[in-house]
Amino acid sequence: MISVYVWRPIGSGAGLFGESVGHASMLVLPEPGRPANGRYISWWPLSVGAGKAVMNADVRPYPNNWTEDLRDMKREPDCCWQLNYVATHFDEAGIIRAWDEQAWRGRFSTPGNLVGESYRALDRNCCSTVMNLLFGPGGGARLRGYGPIPATWWGPNDVNAWMGGAARRGIALGISPAPPPPGNVPVSGRSHLEGPEADRLTELGRRRASMAPPRRR
Repeated sequence: MISVYVWRPIGSGAGLFGESVGHASMLVLPEPGRPANGRYISWWPLSVGAGKAVMNADVRPYPNNWTEDLRDMKREPDCCWQLNYVATHFDEAGIIRAWDEQAWRGRFSTPGNLVGESYRALDRNCCSTVMNLLFGPGGGARLRGYGPIPATWWGPNDVNAWMGGAARRGIALGISPAPPPPGNVPVSGRSHLEGPEADRLTELGRRRASMAPPRRR
């Protein structure tokens, strides 16, 4: 099962000149009865100013969990779309493998060494991460035409528009209010490193990020 959560922008210019630019995240649960095998996917920058956003500059990333999303967005998601609820249109295991690689490489990014994956406000943002995982490793490229594809980059309204088209084709289901993920769904798995060293690096990264003030969306 896959759930895509969308927080709509608030304000003019798709939120760029208002209160919030919005957000999108994704819950992937290959085995709903075993949430520890799933992933909550939410791609954020540790911080990003307007200048770097406009220039689409590389920024150090950080994968949020559900609680952090609610904190940073200051509200519940506006929409929830369920995929793979009748038939398996997307490869959930493929999405998880690709996300684990992206999230893990992001942990090693520093301001002077953005290795592998960074956050970029336009083409590597939260929404493009969700949709690229669905269309790429999720095997959904054949379904791209089920909804409108933005001419530039993905934003929350674009995610909603595509999901709405997919719902009309019978492969997405809108749910309201949005059900929260199970409490013990991890934000990423391990890759390359295993055991205590992986745990130490993960905890150090989370502690550093928790010291930063809530990020504006």
